[in-house]
Amino acid sequence: MATPHDPEDFPFRPSMTARRDHYPRGAVGLLGRATASMPLRARTRHFAAKAIVKRVRPAFRGAGPSRRVFVKVKVVMRTPNARASLKACVRYFGREGAGEEGARAAFFGPQEDRPDAKAEVDRWADDRRHYRIVVNPEDGQELADVRPFARRMMKQVEIDTGTPLEWLAVAHYDTGRPHLHIILRGLRDDGRDLVFSRGYAAQGLRSRCEALATEILGPRSDRTTSIRDLTADRLTAMDDTLLRRQGDGKVNIEGLESGERANALRRLVHLERRGWAQRDSQGFWAVPENLRDILRNLGEQEAREAAATRAIWGGFWGGFWGGQTNRLEPLSLSEGEVVVGAYAGVQPLKWHKKAAQLLVLETMDGRLGHVRLASLDRVMILDRVPERAVIELRGKPWRERASDQTIAQIARLRNGVYSEADHLAVRPEDRPGFIDRHLRRLEAMSREGAVEPLRQDRFAIPSDYVSRALAADQARHGPADVEVRVLDVRPLNLQTSARGVTWLDKVAGGFEPDPGAGTMADEARRLGQERAEIRKGWGIGDGDGDGSKLTDKDMLALWTMEIETQFKRLGKGEKLVVKAEEGQPFSGVYNDRVHMGGRTYAAVESRTVVTLAPWRAGLEACRGQGLTGVLQAGQVEFRFGERGRGLGLEL
Repeated sequence: MATPHDPEDFPFRPSMTARRDHYPRGAVGLLGRATASMPLRARTRHFAAKAIVKRVRPAFRGAGPSRRVFVKVKVVMRTPNARASLKACVRYFGREGAGEEGARAAFFGPQEDRPDAKAEVDRWADDRRHYRIVVNPEDGQELADVRPFARRMMKQVEIDTGTPLEWLAVAHYDTGRPHLHIILRGLRDDGRDLVFSRGYAAQGLRSRCEALATEILGPRSDRTTSIRDLTADRLTAMDDTLLRRQGDGKVNIEGLESGERANALRRLVHLERRGWAQRDSQGFWAVPENLRDILRNLGEQEAREAAATRAIWGGFWGGFWGGQTNRLEPLSLSEGEVVVGAYAGVQPLKWHKKAAQLLVLETMDGRLGHVRLASLDRVMILDRVPERAVIELRGKPWRERASDQTIAQIARLRNGVYSEADHLAVRPEDRPGFIDRHLRRLEAMSREGAVEPLRQDRFAIPSDYVSRALAADQARHGPADVEVRVLDVRPLNLQTSARGVTWLDKVAGGFEPDPGAGTMADEARRLGQERAEIRKGWGIGDGDGDGSKLTDKDMLALWTMEIETQFKRLGKGEKLVVKAEEGQPFSGVYNDRVHMGGRTYAAVESRTVVTLAPWRAGLEACRGQGLTGVLQAGQVEFRFGERGRGLGLEL
């Protein structure tokens, strides 16, 4: 059977309306749109608001051994007495007795130490907003001078926001712990308002400060390890300390400092109770060679069970008393294996931005399973996708990472050693953040035994490093890399009456495989029969008498209905909705994403036209912003920011 025409190759221009269609409860509906003419603050509020469907969001959480920093961000909007308020704030921050050794607190800025604070903020009084930021490091007394810390922190904020910033800061010492008060001007260098996203103001800035404090002071000592870490059945930071002191299957803790030694002893006693350590007469502890794998597998199992429960909690499969959590079971896909099912939810396995994700779905054979995916990018296509949508998981072979190939290439030219200095010697044009990601990758690979760590962030790279790293990824994430595809955003019960191409239609037409056997597969067949009766009422699919088989002509009619429905929701007034053409630039604001006929498109809206381009996870970084893009060989190369200005990214 021939494949039907592409649904977007139709030349007609439908009549657009300003109304907004709604799906029934539990389905996807287009929320109120953000437009290019909307004020920046309103557009930010729009995309931060809660929707009726689940969102997949990066999480900013500090790592275990990081130094803790308290950060509070207050947005102060312009008022009639803004000038007087700012001057009062300056007087309070620079008050007598708040400085070092009881002196008057002195202001400093990006360059100079004692700027004229009153004259500086007097220029800001007419701005729409400014920020007041409190930064209180837990170990601030260990910092030799908080001013370099503040300047490095604000330099990082400039990198994050993509603009130079104007700010004033003052250090207070009157609480026994040095802390910073920062007044940040709410204006970018091009005159636009400086707006922080809710996630960055709430957690992202704190994560930056904690990373900086950890870089300056080093990681927190293991003596601050919590009791839960000492008695946990998973791999902890203390276990790394113990395994580094392992030799001939035995661990010696005599060389540790007193506080760290006490915690190490408590950890070993717990491992002894669990049967994973044994003390001999000389004070050494015998531990199995595969202790790291044992603890990691136990921790992985515990994390997966907790994440799977969170993923379905409060939804169709989960209730206040647990719902169907007893049905949860792990799934693993091999290369080439395909699993189709109903989407239940997704949760990170660890609380950091790029953590591995756990996806829960009910498969056609009736299992409620959870699958581990390597990173957040794998599940971004499920952002705002409702429960019970029909999705497909496909096992694909793992590919060698570009970062691993770069590391191996540099190591070959630097006598088998990789470090930041070696990277810069071979590739001086690379940015610090890019190099830092390679160092973090090597730290992870050193824990897997793929490389040997040396001193001062240097690593000995073996000649077969790329294959070792690939094997480590397979051991960590599973035998296959899992690709997620949304087959239909509508649950099965809503597909029966949907005006357009549904997954049930594609199964009936032979464009998707038969669902097989099982509880959900049987329901899909029953609903497929209901769908056939409804199609017969529309005059579609009645050629063989029962309406269960579809021809190319039938699929084309359904495609037409799908396009009309989608175009009415996407267009405004008389806007034209078109498909991005190969090599032809397009521009507008990325506001929405469309799932249509088993494909996912980004809707880029300009003043006169809505362009549908292939969606990629990287586009979520510029949702609600203006962008210009061009389709090249099926992929989008774009620049985002006001009128296309900003950092160029290639997807």
